[in-house]
Amino acid sequence: MDTAPHFELFPAYPDPFNAATTLHYSLPRADHVSLLVYDIISRRVDQLMDKNQSAGVYSVHWEPQLASGIYFVRYSAGSTEHIQKVMLIK
Repeated sequence: MDTAPHFELFPAYPDPFNAATTLHYSLPRADHVSLLVYDIISRRVDQLMDKNQSAGVYSVHWEPQLASGIYFVRYSAGSTEHIQKVMLIK
């Protein structure tokens, strides 16, 4: 059984959202973190994070200036990657 700490991605809150949402994740060790947002046809529409971070729990507040729709947030930390779907309703 693997008991090592791991990168954890928590659901965005609120989702669906109107004006803003908050994205939460935990980082088990210092690493380079990237949070990129893509639209439904895989175009990058926003960059929320691109820096080195220490181990810990983080949250990122996102207030997009985008049209209503479905977006995908790609979280990368080292060799770990997660993608989360969020829905913006204006």
